[in-house]
Parts: sequence; structure tokens; C-alpha cells
Amino acid sequence: MLESIIWLLLLEIIGLVTLPLTFTFFRYLPERGYAFSKALGLLLISFVVWFAGMLGLPFTSLTGWVVTLALPGGLGVWLLLKDGRKLLSEMGEWFSRNRWLVVIIELLFIFAYYYLVNLRSFMPEIRDQEKFGDFAFLNSMALHDKLPPADPWMSSYNINYYYFSHFMIALLTKMSGIAPSITFNLSTPMIMAMLASGAFGLVYNLVAVIRNKGGFPAVLAGLTASLFLCWLGNLSVIRQLVAPRPGEGERDPNSGSFFFSWWSPSRVIYDYMPTTGGTYEWRQTINEFPMFSFLLADMHPHVMALPFVLLLVASALNLLLSPADGGALTLRNPEGILNFLLLSISCGALYFINTWDFPTFTLLVVGVALLREIWHGAEEIEAQGRGGLVSAALLGGAIPRNEFRLRGARWLGFSLRLGVVSLLLYTPFHLTFTSLVGEKELPDAVNRIPLVSTIGKLFGAVAWDRTPLWGYILVFGIFIFPLLSFLLIKLYPYLKEPYRYLDENDNNDIMSSKLSSANFMPLLAGAGLFILSELLFITKISLELALAVGLVSAPVLAIGAGNLVRQILVSVRSMRPAFELRIALLVAAVLLVLLGWMVHFELYGPLVMAGSIAGLLLWFEIRKPYARHMSADIFALALILLAVVINWTIEVIYLRDIFESRFNTIFKFYYQTWLLYGLAGAYASWRVIAWLWRLAPFETTEEESDYAKTVQPEYALATAGGLVGKFDYSEDELLEVSRLEERKYPAWRWLWAFGLLALVLCGMVYPILGPYEKSGRYADRKGLDGEAWVAQYYGADYTAINWLRQQKASDPNFEGVLLEAEGGDWNNYSRIATFSGYSTVLGWLSHEAQWRGGNTATMAEVNQRFKDIKTIYDTGDIALAKQLLAKYNVKYVYVGLIETGAASASLYSSVYNEYSPEGLAKFRQFMKPVYEQQGVTIYALK
Repeated sequence: MLESIIWLLLLEIIGLVTLPLTFTFFRYLPERGYAFSKALGLLLISFVVWFAGMLGLPFTSLTGWVVTLALPGGLGVWLLLKDGRKLLSEMGEWFSRNRWLVVIIELLFIFAYYYLVNLRSFMPEIRDQEKFGDFAFLNSMALHDKLPPADPWMSSYNINYYYFSHFMIALLTKMSGIAPSITFNLSTPMIMAMLASGAFGLVYNLVAVIRNKGGFPAVLAGLTASLFLCWLGNLSVIRQLVAPRPGEGERDPNSGSFFFSWWSPSRVIYDYMPTTGGTYEWRQTINEFPMFSFLLADMHPHVMALPFVLLLVASALNLLLSPADGGALTLRNPEGILNFLLLSISCGALYFINTWDFPTFTLLVVGVALLREIWHGAEEIEAQGRGGLVSAALLGGAIPRNEFRLRGARWLGFSLRLGVVSLLLYTPFHLTFTSLVGEKELPDAVNRIPLVSTIGKLFGAVAWDRTPLWGYILVFGIFIFPLLSFLLIKLYPYLKEPYRYLDENDNNDIMSSKLSSANFMPLLAGAGLFILSELLFITKISLELALAVGLVSAPVLAIGAGNLVRQILVSVRSMRPAFELRIALLVAAVLLVLLGWMVHFELYGPLVMAGSIAGLLLWFEIRKPYARHMSADIFALALILLAVVINWTIEVIYLRDIFESRFNTIFKFYYQTWLLYGLAGAYASWRVIAWLWRLAPFETTEEESDYAKTVQPEYALATAGGLVGKFDYSEDELLEVSRLEERKYPAWRWLWAFGLLALVLCGMVYPILGPYEKSGRYADRKGLDGEAWVAQYYGADYTAINWLRQQKASDPNFEGVLLEAEGGDWNNYSRIATFSGYSTVLGWLSHEAQWRGGNTATMAEVNQRFKDIKTIYDTGDIALAKQLLAKYNVKYVYVGLIETGAASASLYSSVYNEYSPEGLAKFRQFMKPVYEQQGVTIYALK
């Protein structure tokens, strides 16, 4: 375990040297971004080393250490010493006040890190699922010093994937001097630790903002966030225990022995999809969650991106709290330029780490900037040469109050700057990367329309039954409970006094107070479309057209109903029928749910209602006078709204990748939803508990400001001793507070708390039983070497792999393209290229097809290479074999256990090829054996 200590110390060094940058960047967060320092430091160092490597600088350990000391270290020293050592003084004061917070964050990081290091030691094998491909990328980069990195599974090509996270681990591998087969198993513990501390930091900041201080409640809420994001499983585990499905790998209920499937909770939602033959079949989607990912331990981008997604989410919160002339919102001073550059690097990195995350969390940053602009964007300053629209757009900064055009230009300029700069910073990647999608076939008529054809090649319409409500609850039910409670409690004042907001924001002039036939037209149009869709469905004219028309009818009906309800409210406003209004809203909610069921869209009603409530509450909050502490609620509502919008959208469209289904779309966006719901759910849990137990006022009003005095020690003493007036409290004030003290707690608070606790305990079943089963019931601790299994099951191949490594180490010119057998994915093919670092003609076929899916010509070559490999091994025609070897610049041909069929008695016995003896024998006639041991021969061209 010495390697794990070295790795941990390296991360601590990176976090330490990055602290001055972190404190500057996260200036407006209560914990100053300490929990994100390691992630920010690793990102910055990796970015600079990668960019320099793309310009020709060797990718070595020395480069990494020089950049570490020069970039965050050098910038940190400058920041500490400038302005009379102001930052140094700030950091000293912060650490003196928050030493226990630092200890908690570090202990949490170490606990999460070693929790997963311990689990990996029972199952370190780099073998199943996506590990071969991930390790092939890591190993190839760790063993070479040139960029862009070559694709070890497709010779003569560079990696065409979002590989930045693999590059980060390769960089740490070089800097630490640890073998790649071990750092592979240290990478996911690092990610889990960064996620745990980052989730803690973000929710700690939210609670500290709403309370105007940190303390134990903020720490407890932060720990809850770490639990939600890192350890909890979904509710499918309870379904598995109560009603197992043996056909899907779960236990047989009639069996006396206990078995828990750690795999099945990631496969909850199935789509009943049409096939090309006109029939329907069940197709699975992926519903991973972080604990499953950490247990699986693939070093895959959606997992590796987690701490860097949190880094950007924290940046968005910092943006919401920052003034217009501070942080990343202004380019009018050096610190503002530095902060904007850090934000752009963090934002652009998501495209490079996991492209799916880039649009979602860039939208979050831009959306939060808009909320900030509307809410407290009008700073009270004198107009002193700030310029016009162009200046506000290009440079940002403070502007005079009520200059709405300038405020709009400032937000638009910031958004465009962020989008453009975040992409430009990673230009070398974009110039060498081809999209994985965008080459799907379309009808000729559609293909001739430029914009429509592009959209059609990228996105497809979901023309089948969508996610069932029950499945959605199984996946996200633990978070839905506190989130809905939070939304309803926030909404309650508006339901209690539904006309208060209208009275405060009178807009009667925009609408007629009388109903007319025009008010019914949108509703009638939607009803007509819905009836048409039902007729198309009943007559079986076109199921796809029926679903499409039905889908269109849903928003038309919703808009029509909303417009009619709004007009009715205005027409009856003078009578103020509050009870009738609440009944009407309830009926409308029921109708939305029924409408979704009728158009085979079960989530339609629930998601529309949740999104509408979150959106309305956001609007209500930002229309109030600015109060910094309410930023926490606004940010939580923004997280909820973003997640709901994402979930609704993927019920309508999907990304057209190689699977041509929602397989990947559900996978990647539900993973984002888990993070958004988990963060918001942890904050909402504390917020609701605080309201139920009167730990803190839910709304800041004058009455509750009086109530807050009861927590002050001098008031308690005054009350106990009857010392009215001795502590600046009048008798009227004390009577008012006494009345507030007598308020009864909600009678159902214990029932709510029990419900939340029960759900969390259900979620804790997975981190208990899942690792127990996945690790083989903790029977055999094997260490952290992920390639030890190769030596055990493919001993002859492993000896040859080490020989190849030694030859390259002694003579870099020895390396060349090495041909080995290829027969499919998710097995032990491509094991020589994967573990030796040498490039082969073709690795796993379907993976290369997926990575090259955005280019038709390259896709054709992938398929041709697969055929040519078989021909080279099998043919007895030496001239043909020479021609094909020259075509792919092959220097070595590998004939080992899989190629000869001798591996049939080893692990994965189905992995072997039945090449003809004549075909294998021909290599000796025109090639030179450079290695022959234990049934393995490596031939080199003469």
C-alpha cells in the first residue's frame, strides 16, 4: 500500500500549492473553495502540460513537476505578496477561524480515498467492462512522451475520444513514478475522495450562506451531501430484495442461499422499442450512480469528470454571490482576468473530459449569471466613464442602476466570452477530434434541408413508450422526497395567500378582465391535436405519426390551459376566491398527470409540475430585494430546475449514437441528474428539518428576526431573571418573542424525519451488500496491481508483454505496430496492445466503431481492418499477407495463446481463434522470430 501513500501525498502537494489561486478564485464562498483545491490544481497543471505537449514539449515527469512549481506555485506566490500581502493575511485569518473545517475536509478526503483503495485491493483486475479500453489509453500515454496520443487500438491514428481524464492520470503516474497498472486502481479512489470533499464543500457553502455562518449544521449538511453523492444506492435494491428477478442475474426467491446482484440496480429502466422488422423489443438503458461506478471502477470519463463538474458548480455559486466588479464577471483588473481565465479553463475542460457534461453545466453557469443579473445586477454607482453597450459586453464590471440595456449587454457579453474562450483554450483538441455522432442516415427529402438534416443526424425523436414513473422513483426516489418537501414548503406562502404576489406586482393592464372566445382557442387546438393522435393510433394508420401528434398536443394543451387559467384568475381577481383557486390547481395537476398517461409519457405531468414550481419560485425569489443569504435557496432551485428540464428533454429526444436508442442518453444525463438532485436534496433535507424544528427561520421576515433573538445568550438570561429593559429589549419585544416561542412544532415533523431516514437506510443497502458480493465476500485481498491476473491466467503472454516493454525501454526505436488477434469486445482480445503500450492494427471492434462513428470513411476502415486481420493470420498466400502487413505498417506479428487456440482452457475460455496451422506457419517463411517462449512467438519483418 506504499503506492497509495505516495499518490495521496502527491495530491496533497498539488492542493497545497494551489491554495492561493483557490482562495482568489472562490473569494465569495464561505469556505473559500478549500474543498476544491486539489481538483483545481490537478486541472490547471494538466491543462498547461497538455497544451505544451500539443505544441511539441515532451510529456515527461520533469514537465509535470516544473509546471506544478511554476504555475500554481509561482502565481500563488505573486498573489500572496501583492497588495501588501493582503491575501496572505486573509488566508491566515481564515485558517485560524476554520482549522476544524480544514481537518474535517481532509479527514473526509482520506476516508473516502482509503475506503475505495481497500475495496480495490480485493478486486484489482483490469479485466471486465470498459477497463481494457481505459487502461489501453492510460498505459499508452504513460509510456510515451508525445502528443496527441496515439490510439493503441488503431495504429496510425490518434485517440479520437475525450481523453483528458486519462491524460491527468498518466501525468500523475509519471510524476509519482508508480506503475500504470497500480495507478489505474488509485484513480477511482482519488475521484471518490474529490467528489466526497467537493460535495461537502458545496453544500456546506449553501448552508453557511443561508445561516450567515458555518458551524455544525453546515458541516452536517455537507456530510449528508457526501453520503448522497458517493455512497447511496437507488431504491431498486429494495425491489430486488422484496421481488427478485432471477432471469436478470438476481437471486432465485426459491433458493435457500442468499445472493445480491450488485449489477442490476444500474439497469432499472427499459424501453419497449420498435425494431426494423416492425416488431417491438425491450431495450435496456443504463442508470448508473456513483457508488455503482466506484464499485465497478472503470476509469471512464463520466466518472472521472465528477470532481471537475463539482468544481464548475461551485464556480456558479461563487458567481451568484460575487459583485459585478469582482470575480470572473469583470475584465477591468488583473484579478478579474485571472478569475475569468480559471473559469474558462474549468468550463472548457468538461468538453475534453466528458463532452456530455459541457452543455449542461455551461448552461448552469450562464443561467446563474442571468439570475444574478436580474436579482442584484443593478449596483448603485455613479456613471463614471463606464462606456456603452460594447464596453459592458466586452469588459463587464459595475454599471449604473436601472441601465437595463447595459445589464443585458453585460450578461450576454459574459456568456459569449465564456463559451468562446472555453472552447478556444482547448483548440488543439478540437482540431484533432472528430465527433462520435452525426453520420446517421436520413430520408433524401430531409437530407437536402441544411439545418434540419444536421439536427436529424444528431437527434432522434422518442417514438415509443417512455420512462415509467415507477422506474423513475426507483432511481431517484431518495432525493425526490426532500426535494418535493422543499418545493412545497417554499410554495406554501403563495398557496396560503395566492393574491399577495399579484398585489405586489400589479399587471392588470396587459390582459382583459373578461373572458372571450379567443381565450379558449389554444386549449381547443390542443384538444383537437390530441383527438387526431388517438384516431391515428386507433386506426393504425401510423403509430409514429400518432405518437408525434400526441406529443405536440401535450404542450399545446398545457399552454392553452395555462392561458385560460390565467385569464380566469384575472377575471375573478376582485372576488379573491382562494379556496377555489387551490382546488383548480389541484384539478390541473391531476389533468396533467392523466394527459401524460394518455400520450404514453408518464413523467410529463410530474416533471412539468416540478419544473413549473421550481421556475415560479425562482422568479418570485429574484423579484424580491437582494439579500445575500437567500442566494442559497435560489441556487438550489436552479439545480432542481436544470435537472427537471434535462429529464423532460430526454423523454422527447435522444442522441443518435451507435446504439440508436436512449441507451447512452439516459445513462449520461441521469448521471448528471444524480449529481444535481443529490446536491439539492442534501441542502433541501437540512432546509426542511430546519423549518420543522424551527432551527432557523425559513423566510427572513421582521417577525422571524425577533424570533432569532431567542438564540442569544443575553436574552435567555434576561427572560430567566425577568430583567426587562436591562438588555435593550422592551416589554413589547419580549412579549412578541414569548408568543413566537410558544409556536407549536408541526405535528408531522417526526413522520417526515422517519420517512427521510427510512429512504436513506434503503439507499445504504447497496454500499453494504454491493461491495460484499462484488469483492467475492472479501475472501481474498490481492493488492492493487491490476495486471497480476494476466500473469496468473496468461503467464506466457505476460512474459512476452514484459519482454516487449524491456525492449522499448532499452531502445525506443524497437517499438512498432504489433499485430494480434481480434475477435470482439468486452473480453481478453487486444491484451498485448493494452498491457504493452504497443499499437495494434485494431482493438475492440465495437469500441473503435463508436469512437469513429462521426466519420463514415473511417468507420468503413474499421470494418475493413477487422476483416484484414483474419485474412493475414489465416491465409496461406504469403504475397497477400505481405501486402496487408505493409498496408498497416506492421512491424511485428504476435502468435500467442489466443491466436493458436491454446487459451481455451484459461480464463474466458471462449476467447481464442481457430486460425489454420498453415496460415500461422507461413510467418516463419518471410519473417524473423525475435521471441519464442512458452508457446508464444513474436515475428519481426526481416
